[in-house]
Amino acid sequence: MQLFRLAPVLLAITSMVVAAPTAMSKGVDVHIIERDAAPAEMIVDVQKRDAAANAAAEAIADNTAAAIQNLIDLLNPANFDLLKFSEALISFFLSPVTQILPVRLAATLLPKIDLAANFIISKTFIPNKAIPGYGKIFTAPNVDKGRIGWFVEAKDRTPDDPVILYAHGGGYLVGFLPPFIWISNAIYSALGNNRLSILLLDYTLTLDKVFPQQLIEFTETFNQLSKTSNNIILMGDSAGGHLCLQFLRHQNYKQFSGVVAANTSAATTGGIFLSPWVNVYPDPNDGTFKTNYGKDYLTARLMQHGTEVNLPERWMYTDPAFNMYKDAIDWDSFLPPKVFVSRGENEVLYDSIGDWTELAGFDGNDTLFTDPDGVHDSAVLVQEDSDIIPEIITYLRDIL
Repeated sequence: MQLFRLAPVLLAITSMVVAAPTAMSKGVDVHIIERDAAPAEMIVDVQKRDAAANAAAEAIADNTAAAIQNLIDLLNPANFDLLKFSEALISFFLSPVTQILPVRLAATLLPKIDLAANFIISKTFIPNKAIPGYGKIFTAPNVDKGRIGWFVEAKDRTPDDPVILYAHGGGYLVGFLPPFIWISNAIYSALGNNRLSILLLDYTLTLDKVFPQQLIEFTETFNQLSKTSNNIILMGDSAGGHLCLQFLRHQNYKQFSGVVAANTSAATTGGIFLSPWVNVYPDPNDGTFKTNYGKDYLTARLMQHGTEVNLPERWMYTDPAFNMYKDAIDWDSFLPPKVFVSRGENEVLYDSIGDWTELAGFDGNDTLFTDPDGVHDSAVLVQEDSDIIPEIITYLRDIL
């Protein structure tokens, strides 16, 4: 099962722990969350309703603290064992503990590595060392410098050359990681088109600023890019796919309050949405959220907890504007002519993604690809085991 093949992601976490000192020695700003606080002290206080609930809450807190401490101990680079850490991490995600572990807490336990450091760390794993413009900074208004950078920028890029604008996944709570650069490399290398450029956005996490900050940064990036490109392909995985679709809605249907207007004269020429998070506050007993529970590392409860951090108002949790799977607007009138969407066969979002493609009027020009035995975001997490990358290449060759 793909669920037990997350070595690339675990290796990325390890590489950040090991490589951070090297990056810092090169003057790169590497932000790593301190881990010396006792895990038990960081556990949220579970609301106690009666004596039985008190005992249950204490047991869960103890188990969660022990699980977190175990993961932290296993991350020690001096005696790191990838297999043991893989087993511990997967067991943690599949355990009942994750159903009430505060997502905010889990997110703060992860290292925060800025985009420049990601470029340095990821280069070690990229065979092609001569990528034009690799790591070059791109700037846009109202976006902190260093949050936007080129994986590749074609030499003497022209307005007609294709540019992929990529927003990463992670539930808006997990920052930029090397696998997001690796998938960019996989696409660029397999496509073999030296006129293709790929621009990466490391948006501000909702831990620091809630919605609509992420949409503001994406819109500003698109607007700035559209000044030099008329061939922009949007790409996003998971939360990044949600952000791309939210941007298209903002640009073409109804502007979100507090967000700069999008350049409406710059039409997108393609869309690649990998396991898009189109249902942000799902019912755990609904469809594949129930039938694929345990087959996927993602759960409805985890998504609910994430949304409670991401969105400032409770009414937003279930509003169609944030849940594309039930947003019955005329998507077909403004989506790119051909769109590529992927989902995993074992993904809890399987049904919701299918519901959105129906609302969007997918036809013979569009692609909804189901990755056999795939989990959420297979294209990023298990690239070598996923059939999605070759399908993306086929799609790009068709539209370019």
